[in-house]
Amino acid sequence: MIEAAASAGFKFAIGVCYFSGFNGFTVDYQKAFTIYLQVEQESNGYNAAQHGLGWCYQHGFGVEQNYATAKAYYTKAALQGNSLAMNRLGACYDHGLGCEQDKTKAFEWYEKSANLGDSMAMYNLGRSYQLGYGVSQDLVKAKQWFTKTVEQGDDSLNNDGVEEHDGKTVATVDSDSSEDGDGEVDDGKE
Repeated sequence: MIEAAASAGFKFAIGVCYFSGFNGFTVDYQKAFTIYLQVEQESNGYNAAQHGLGWCYQHGFGVEQNYATAKAYYTKAALQGNSLAMNRLGACYDHGLGCEQDKTKAFEWYEKSANLGDSMAMYNLGRSYQLGYGVSQDLVKAKQWFTKTVEQGDDSLNNDGVEEHDGKTVATVDSDSSEDGDGEVDDGKE
């Protein structure tokens, strides 16, 4: 779909192709960043471009890394309903990237994003419930959100805590799991 949109001249899609190397484009983060910025300015706030700018600023792709600016763009996009930006904004609050660390605000943004269907946010919400980050610990809800993550086809659980029951893949969470793994949430960065 992105490739077709880029071939049709949709500027944002061309930026995505430069960022990801799709459609025969050579990866060029600077060009992608420049296009995202142009689209955001020309459209008076296209939320996908704002999300892309946040990602670039968070990781220093095509621009100097700046967590505060990343958070600002994620906030703009999240307030327009961009579920990916909501999850990433939650990660900013969770880890104190460009803001004071606030596990409660992180939880709130993860929940909004998860309720819109973002599988990474579902995982992050499950971890929040599992570890009691920003919410009272609730292993039943953690398991429910982990199971939704798996049902979405997301491999964030990396098969740890995943079992087959009656032909259905489900997440497992035991009472000793309050600090298993690294205790970190997933903002989608590889």
